[in-house]
Amino acid sequence: MLLAIFKLLGVVAASQIALAASPSHGNGRIDSPLRFSTNGTFQMSVFEDLHYGEAEDLVWGPQQDVNSTRVMNSILDDEHPQLVVLNGHLITGENTYKENSTNYINEIVQPLLERNLPWASTYGNHDSDFNLSRNDILQREHSWPNALTRQDVHGNTSGVSNYWLPVYGSSGSSDVPKLILWFFDSRGGNYYQQSQANGDGVPQPGWVDQSVVDWFTATRTHLCSQYGKDVPSLAFVHIPVNAMLAFQQSSNDSGVRPHYEPGINADDPLAQQGVTEGQGDVSGTVSSYGGQDIPFMQALLDTPNLISVFSGHDHGDDWCFKWNSRLPGMNLTGNGLDLCFGRHSGYGGYGSWTRGSRQILVSEQQLKHNVAETWVRLETGEVSAYKNEHGVVHHSPDDPCALPESPAKSLRNLKINGILSLSPQQLALWDKTLFCTILSLLSTRCDDDLGTAYPCRVEYWRDELDDGELDSLDVKHKDPSRPQQQHEREYHWYGLWLHDVHNYVVWRADLGSYAVLLFQYKHVLVIFDKRHLFVDIFRPATAPKDNVDVVKLVNLVCANHFLDLIQDHDIAWYSNWAAPSSWAPAPSSYVPPSSSAAPSSSYVTPISSATPSASGSPSSGISANGNQWAMAYTPYANDGTCKSASTVSSDIAAIKAKGFTSVRLYATDCSGPQNVGAAAQANGLKLILGIFIDGSGIGGKTDNQVSTLTQWGQGNWGMVEMVVFGNEAIFNGYVSASALASGISSAKSKFRAAGYNGPVTTTDTVDAITSNAGTLCSAIDVVAANIHPFFNGQIAASSAGNFVTQQLSLLSSACNNALQAYNLETGWPSQGGNSGIAVPSPSDQKTAIDSILAQAGSRSVMFSFQNDMWKAPGSLGVEQFWGCGSLFSG
Repeated sequence: MLLAIFKLLGVVAASQIALAASPSHGNGRIDSPLRFSTNGTFQMSVFEDLHYGEAEDLVWGPQQDVNSTRVMNSILDDEHPQLVVLNGHLITGENTYKENSTNYINEIVQPLLERNLPWASTYGNHDSDFNLSRNDILQREHSWPNALTRQDVHGNTSGVSNYWLPVYGSSGSSDVPKLILWFFDSRGGNYYQQSQANGDGVPQPGWVDQSVVDWFTATRTHLCSQYGKDVPSLAFVHIPVNAMLAFQQSSNDSGVRPHYEPGINADDPLAQQGVTEGQGDVSGTVSSYGGQDIPFMQALLDTPNLISVFSGHDHGDDWCFKWNSRLPGMNLTGNGLDLCFGRHSGYGGYGSWTRGSRQILVSEQQLKHNVAETWVRLETGEVSAYKNEHGVVHHSPDDPCALPESPAKSLRNLKINGILSLSPQQLALWDKTLFCTILSLLSTRCDDDLGTAYPCRVEYWRDELDDGELDSLDVKHKDPSRPQQQHEREYHWYGLWLHDVHNYVVWRADLGSYAVLLFQYKHVLVIFDKRHLFVDIFRPATAPKDNVDVVKLVNLVCANHFLDLIQDHDIAWYSNWAAPSSWAPAPSSYVPPSSSAAPSSSYVTPISSATPSASGSPSSGISANGNQWAMAYTPYANDGTCKSASTVSSDIAAIKAKGFTSVRLYATDCSGPQNVGAAAQANGLKLILGIFIDGSGIGGKTDNQVSTLTQWGQGNWGMVEMVVFGNEAIFNGYVSASALASGISSAKSKFRAAGYNGPVTTTDTVDAITSNAGTLCSAIDVVAANIHPFFNGQIAASSAGNFVTQQLSLLSSACNNALQAYNLETGWPSQGGNSGIAVPSPSDQKTAIDSILAQAGSRSVMFSFQNDMWKAPGSLGVEQFWGCGSLFSG
C-alpha cells in the first residue's frame, strides 16, 4: 500500500510538560520531565552545527544567526517534538569574545523557550576555545529551567556534556524508564584561556575520554541492576566514531549507497573521532587517526538494547547505516547498531546544503523490538529521507502519482523519487492507475474540524508498521493562509487490505480516529468515512447505471460493522470520475499486515446447534493437567481469513490430545466463542475468553464483544475459566490504566448480571501491570501478564523457565500477593533473527518451552498452537513462528 510518513502521532503539547530546572540523580534516579505521550510515542528534533557567533562585527555574521533561528522555528512548527537535542557546535568559539561568548546560548534556546520545550546538549570541538568554555556554556544553559544538560563526569580530561536522561512511559509511572538517552562529550577544540609560548591555543583531544568510557560502563551496569533489565537506549555524540569512516570508505558494494543509506555524502572522507587535536592551525594539532575511539566504540557495542548513535560534525553528511559486520581496517565487529549523522542546521559553518534537522520517533510498541524511526526535516518543509531497519522511503512532494508503470523486480530497489519497498503481494497487485486514483480521491477530502473543505495534496509515503510495506500517507492543505496545526490532516492507513469478498474489491483503511473504506462494485467506487458519516460513490459517466443497494453492500462487505452508522445519512453520488480500465476483481487473497492480534473480520457463518451444555453455573476454577494448562489459539488461516468450523473442531481436538485442559482466545471474531466453544465442550476443555482492544480504545468495538460474550455465555459459563479484557493494551498505548480499569469493571458488571461469576482480568507486559498496579488491582480478580523471555534479549532458552518464575513473583507482589498470578502468553520462536543472546530455532524453542513447563507450566498459556503466517514478520522476523503445538505428543 502507498503511504507517507514522518509526522508524530499524538505528541503531547510542550506546554503539558512539567519542567525541572536541574534534575537530581540520587541513588541513580533522575527526576526527568520526559515522558512518552498518551499515544505511546516520544519524538526528538536534533539540531547540530548551528555555529552561532561567527563574524559578529560584520553584517553577514548576525544575519547567519537570524537565518539559523528561522530554521529552528520552521522545523519545530512542522514537527512538534517533545525534546530538542543540541548535538554539538552550538557556537563558533574561535570567533567570539570572552565577555559575550555564551550570550549566544540565549539566542539558540529562544525558539525552545517560546514553546516551553526541554532540551539537552552535547558539545563539539568549536564549543571550546580560548574565549569560550564548555563549563560556561553549561552554566548559561542552566540559567533557563528547560535545560536538561548535565555534567556527570568531572575529571580534568573528561569534557563536560557526559550524562544520561530517562524517558518514562505513558502510563504515568516514574519507577522504570522506557528509554534511556546517553550524551557524550567528544571534546576537541582548544582549552579555555590556555595558550602556548608562541601564543597559539592549547589543543584538546578530539575523542570520548577513557574516564567517560569507564563511567558509561559502570553506570550502564548499575542501571541494569537497579531496573532489573537493560532499558532500550539511544546515544548522542558530536564527532562520529571511526566505524562511520570505515563504512563510508568501503567498496561500492558495501559503502554508502543512495538506495540503502540515503542522504548527502559530500564530506568524503569524513572526519572521525581521534583524527584531530586542537582547532585551526595551532601548533601541536594532530591530524592522523590512532585508534583513540576504540574503547568507546567497544563500549557502545557492549551496550545491550542500544538502538542507535547520532552524530554531527561533518556538515556534508546526513546518512545512516547499520553496523552489522567487521569493517575494513577495524578489529571490531558490529552487532546491528545503527549509526546516523544528523543534518547541518545552522547557517554558520561551512557548506550550502539545505539546512534541516534529524527527527527521531520512538514508540513504546516498537521498543519491544528495539526499533526507532528517523528522518530529516528540511527548513523548506520537505523530508529528505526516512529510515528504519526495513529500508528507506523518500519524500515525493510534488507528484504522488509519479509511479512506474510496473514495479521493479527487486523488492529493495524500486525507485520512486527515492526508494519504496514493496511486498510480493503488492508486486502481484500493482496497478499504477488504481493506486493513484485512490490517492487523488483522498486528496479531495481535506477539511478542517468544522467540515470546511480546502485543496490539499498528498505529501509523504512511509512504512508505518515496520513491516517493509508502504502503509501510511500524509495529506496537507495547500491553503497557506491557514495555520499549520489547523489545516493539516493526517491519514494513517494501517494496511491497505485487498480482499475478494463475493466479487467486491475492497480497500479497507483504518485512519486513526477516522475510518475510510474504499471498495469497488461493478463500476462503482465507494468511500465511507466514519468520522463525517458520509458515503461517496464514484461512478464513471459512461458506466451502466447499475442498481446498487449501498447499505446492503456496505453491510455485506463490513460484516455489519458500519450498518448502524450509515443508515439515515445522505449518500453522495459523483459522476465526474472515470474508473480505470484495468480494474478487475482482486486476484488471490492478500495477506493483511499484523497490526493487532486479530485481523480484520471476514464473514464466516457461525456453526449452529452445537451448543455447549446448558449449565449456568460459574467456572469451577483453574485446573491444569500436571504442568500443562492452556494453549493460545487464533482461528485464522494463513491468509488471514477465518477458519471453517470443521477446521477449528480438528484443531481443538488436537489441543486436547496434546494434554492441555484449556484454550485461550483473544477476541470474538470469526465466530470464536461459538466455533471454539462447541469444539471445546465436545472435548471437555475450558475456555479463556478474550475481548480485544485496538487503537480505537474502549468503546463500540469492545462493547460489541462484551455483548457477544454475554449472549453466548447464557448456559455456557460453566466452561469459562477466565475472561481477559485487553491484550497488552497499555503497552501498545491504546488505553490508559484508568480507562482500562473502568472498562474491566463495566464489562465485569455485565458478565455478573448475565450469570458469570468467574475471574475477569487483563493482561499486559509485567512492567505495564506493575507500574499501574495501584489502578488495576482493584478492578481485576487475578493478575496476569504476557511473559516472553525471548524479547528480554539477555535470557538463553535454557533459562526461560527461571525467568518466567521470577516475573510471576514480581507480578504477584504487584497486588500485594492478594491475587493469583498467571502467565497468559509465553513461548519461544522457532526461526527469525536473534534477540540479544536469545536464538530462535527449533531446538531452542523446545529447550525454552520444556524449561517453562517444568517451572511454571501450570500457570502459563503456551503461545501458540501453530505458526501465524497471517502476521507480518516483524522487526526480528520472528512474529510468524511461535507455533509450538507439534512439540507436544498426541
